[in-house]
Amino acid sequence: GIQTNYLIDETDQVGKGANVMISLLDHYFSNNNAQLLILFADNCCGQNKNNSVLQYLLWRVSTHLNMCKLY
Repeated sequence: GIQTNYLIDETDQVGKGANVMISLLDHYFSNNNAQLLILFADNCCGQNKNNSVLQYLLWRVSTHLNMCKLY
């Protein structure tokens, strides 16, 4: 498999919120033909960010931009 990492310079202040995470995911989906995506999310105080990312992914599946498989 191939792992993709996004590196952001410390001088670029992009924040740590859901908008940044969703923008990075959208960039990845727009520029790659991903067939399998494995995401890990913690269960800490960033729960709202996790919910926003899940809603974004649900939107991608419901608009048929991606396919969803449950394992």
